[in-house]
Amino acid sequence: MTMKLEFPLFMFIMFLVLAFNYFELFEFLGL
Repeated sequence: MTMKLEFPLFMFIMFLVLAFNYFELFEFLGL
């Protein structure tokens, strides 16, 4: 099943996107 390989990868990518967005938000706020 490809789902077993794609799901963790999808979660990892989403985590990186969220972390990057929070980093940009903090940089924008000057923290």
